Amino acid sequence: MDYCGALAAVKMTALERYRRYLDALDREAVLVADQDGYLDLLTMPEVVDVLCLRDEIDGLRLDSSQETELACLDNVLLKHYRVFEENTPTVKQQPRSH
Repeated sequence: MDYCGALAAVKMTALERYRRYLDALDREAVLVADQDGYLDLLTMPEVVDVLCLRDEIDGLRLDSSQETELACLDNVLLKHYRVFEENTPTVKQQPRSH
């Protein structure tokens, strides 16, 4: 990626990045023939990134068209919940005193 490409990636909004991840996932899911390949469409760091983006979007003020787009994207996330469920890291619960 060249400097201009990197700069463009930084300027993308959280909603745009969320859209790109989920659009790519939805497109690729159609092409995968087996269960293992489907579950490997996103890596664990990518899943974490998507979920963090969704959390970031929750804190934004969206207009009505963005809210509509977000609802559609959330439906895509739910459609492919198994990819997220399989690749979400587990965290051991520790007492808060640690």
